[in-house]
Amino acid sequence: RQTADILANAFKVKKVREHDAIAAGDLEVLASDWQNLDPQPKVLILVGHQPHLGSWAERLTGAVLPIKTAAALAVDLDEDSALSGMLRWYAHPKALAGLADR
Repeated sequence: RQTADILANAFKVKKVREHDAIAAGDLEVLASDWQNLDPQPKVLILVGHQPHLGSWAERLTGAVLPIKTAAALAVDLDEDSALSGMLRWYAHPKALAGLADR
């Protein structure tokens, strides 16, 4: 939750919501729910822990990334499938360290 709050503040996100599927590692349930979000286009920031985030990033983008504590990435999801997309960016924790001070 702390990481989510830091990112929300840095990106001026108005609403932070916890979702049980993140902690459970259930990408299918999570994807089903994010497909129903409004408005279009939507931006979704997921914050969680390993091994889920690493395996989700690989499943969605095909990229194997060094997901460490406090790492972040952005994925452009395909319009036709919530379970595939393209990696937009990845940020190592050291690159994100300054965000907490803003």
